[in-house]
Amino acid sequence: VCLDPPPPIFYMNDTSRSIINFVHAQNRLSAEPTMSYTFDAGPNAVLFTTRPHLPTVMANLLATFPPASGVSLDSYCQGS
Repeated sequence: VCLDPPPPIFYMNDTSRSIINFVHAQNRLSAEPTMSYTFDAGPNAVLFTTRPHLPTVMANLLATFPPASGVSLDSYCQGS
């Protein structure tokens, strides 16, 4: 968030902040960090996890942020 220049720039939205809170909550529930996040040049979060944590992270993510009807889960998960 860039608050110094007038007018202030707020690039994150309510969903962005909800994702940040989700990641921090998930990490607090685990013995070790299970995921992290970054943002592109806008409000779009990119989440990172490791293969051992993927099933739990995806289950919690989909329960908290279910995809809209007709949206493929392929758009939720990339990588190998």
